[in-house]
Parts: sequence; structure tokens; C-alpha cells
Amino acid sequence: MSTDVPLLSVSEPAELLALWRLVAEAKFQADPDDKDLWGSPYVHALATKIADAMLKSYGAQGDTAAIDAHTRWIESLPNNVVLPVIRSKLKLDASTEWWKELSQMKRLEYVRGCIAPFEVSEEFLKGLVNDAEA
Repeated sequence: MSTDVPLLSVSEPAELLALWRLVAEAKFQADPDDKDLWGSPYVHALATKIADAMLKSYGAQGDTAAIDAHTRWIESLPNNVVLPVIRSKLKLDASTEWWKELSQMKRLEYVRGCIAPFEVSEEFLKGLVNDAEA
């Protein structure tokens, strides 16, 4: 069931940041209570939407320093503190039967979602897959 009526609206930048922190905690916690959140395409989509909304909010405020910081953060995965957690979770995923049934393209798509909203080069993405399968 789809609706054109927004189901949630966030109007305060502090609320948006709090929402992001909740989603990031769910996505990148080393030992979460709900292990299904890691691979959820809905959580992946929410992470991307929140990051995009944060960038728009900074733009609307004319805060170029925050835009620059946000962009650097989005591109920071190779040096980010969550990278070991991501690698560990991908290693577990790569040992499952459902992973083995995925095409290389589907594996890359899945990993791209798991790391959202981080953005990496195609080579780095392929490296994450290769490391998980090693």
C-alpha cells in the first residue's frame, strides 16, 4: 500500500540529527539486538533519505561549513570507525547460502545498501565484497 501523504515529517535540524543517530546505531552497531536491521533495504533507504535531508537542511541554512563536513563524512568510510563493523558483518553475510546465490551485481548492490549513506568508489565496494569472501 502506497500513499502520497507523508507519514512522518521532521522540521527541526536537531530532530533530523537525532533520527540519523538512531538509524546509524541500528545499522552500524557491532552486536545489535535486532540483527535484521543490518541487511534491511528499508533501513538502507532511510539512511540515505536522512543523509540527503541533512544536506538539504544545511543548504537551506546557508551553512557551507556543515555541507563540506557532511560531504567529507559521507566519503569517509575508508577511514571511518564503523569500517571494522561493516567488514565483520559482511564476512558473516558471505558465509550464508543466500549470499552464495547472489550474482556479483546483486552482491555489490546489497553491500552498497549496507554501507548507505556512505559513498565509496566502485573499486572500494568490490574490495569489501572480496574481503568478505576471502
